[in-house]
Amino acid sequence: MYHSISKKIVIVSCIICIFLLLIFIRSYSFFINQLGETHNEEINTTTATLALIFSDGNMGFSKSLNFGETAVKTFTIENTGTLESFVNLNFENLINTYTHNSLTFTLSYSETENGEYQTIVMDRNIFTSDSPIKQVIVSNLKIPSKTKYFYKLDITLNYLENINQTDDLQATFSTNFSISEGKENIVKKIKASAHPENEQPNFSIAATTDEGVYQTTDDYGTSYYFRGAVKNNYVKFAGFYWRIIRVNGDGTLRIIYDGTEAHSNEDTSNDRVISNSAYNIGNSDAKYVGYMYGPAGTQNSTSKSMAQSNIEDSNIKKVIDSWYENNIPMEMRNFLADEIFCNDRSTAPSAGIWYKISSEQDTALGYGKNLTIYGGWQRTRNVNDSWKTSLSLTLKCSQKNDAFTVQDTNLGNGSLKYPIATITSDEVFFAGNRGDNNNTKYYLFRNIRFWTMTPFDVAHGISTVFTSNLNEFYSTNNVSSNYSVLPVINLSQEFIESMVGSGTMEDPYIGINERTI
Repeated sequence: MYHSISKKIVIVSCIICIFLLLIFIRSYSFFINQLGETHNEEINTTTATLALIFSDGNMGFSKSLNFGETAVKTFTIENTGTLESFVNLNFENLINTYTHNSLTFTLSYSETENGEYQTIVMDRNIFTSDSPIKQVIVSNLKIPSKTKYFYKLDITLNYLENINQTDDLQATFSTNFSISEGKENIVKKIKASAHPENEQPNFSIAATTDEGVYQTTDDYGTSYYFRGAVKNNYVKFAGFYWRIIRVNGDGTLRIIYDGTEAHSNEDTSNDRVISNSAYNIGNSDAKYVGYMYGPAGTQNSTSKSMAQSNIEDSNIKKVIDSWYENNIPMEMRNFLADEIFCNDRSTAPSAGIWYKISSEQDTALGYGKNLTIYGGWQRTRNVNDSWKTSLSLTLKCSQKNDAFTVQDTNLGNGSLKYPIATITSDEVFFAGNRGDNNNTKYYLFRNIRFWTMTPFDVAHGISTVFTSNLNEFYSTNNVSSNYSVLPVINLSQEFIESMVGSGTMEDPYIGINERTI
């Protein structure tokens, strides 16, 4: 069994790194040679200097590990200068050929050598790469003047349930360590810019100006979403440009495709989508509102559970998965997080509650050709089929079966092949669209109609899903119609630590490794 096999992880730690925070500063450095011997070089300084010092006095160590066991590296970071400093702690020249998520790290610190340690970063993934890369362990650590902090880095070899780890028997891991001038984590920067929690936007009108960042809750905690004509949410990843939709509640970053070059909000270029496609080939059954559905083929569903059984891929899922396979390089895929994509197929508790006009009413059945209204409708439409003035939007997924994930079966359904899907109608509303208002100003404007993954209804035997356009958020959205496709992915916490930039068109956020890819 994999978990009984002892493995050796060699952690090569070769830098005692010093840096200068101000111009005209001279520094004090430590160097360790390959034999583990240490010598000091002292240089006069008048202000802040920092040193990374490993407690074992050796450039590396080895430890035999079983799956589930942990190796520990201890060190100090000392500021001998007169100014407080901020530092990034990094894996440098990192090579890790273990299975993605096999190796994780936890970083903790104490203000005294024998004091109680407090966790700074917990269970973060170590990037996989067979060529040297850099990974930021933690960014912007504050080290006060004349202060030494004590750190403990735990590296764990994990046994991954239902994952073939045979290749880990021949895997290697090596890294140097370094410190560098501190850079503010962009997620912390976004959160700091947000409106207070008790301030909410006016959803009765479209957001045609830069309204900034607001807060709401999602399945992971507090989410921070961009709204309106924002100009500081650009990301460059895997050679493409993206726009930040929101910071997820767990600190990951949800981004939506925006083309092979940076576009302004009102740009009408047609390269800001990956494809024009039907959401599903069939349209005559409630199952076709699903990102996945059942039964497979053209057989009609005869119960809600059957229609929502996630057996067959939708057409839009096939398009997005194919694009992922052909456009996201293998070396970039381990920078992505496994997050929920919600295909909300919730129905009313009973018939006639969410929709009732004359002799027509919602059956709440959710299968076959039965007239069915879905949760996305109920949050934005009145019973008489008019737009609500006050929208009841949500970033939470009410049914676990609709919470599409890859491996996460705690909060999600584990049905995805890849960590990619598309946007929800709620996210489009949060971003600034409104079904009965024109909006060519906000950052999701594409001058075309594009699919969301939020079901709208099944009416007169036709399945429909929300689409977004200038001022028509839902009409003529028959799932077999051809509309534009915009993929959405989530950047991992580990990758976010390494991102630099200001988020503008000219200076998008970008990972430190991608500069050379």
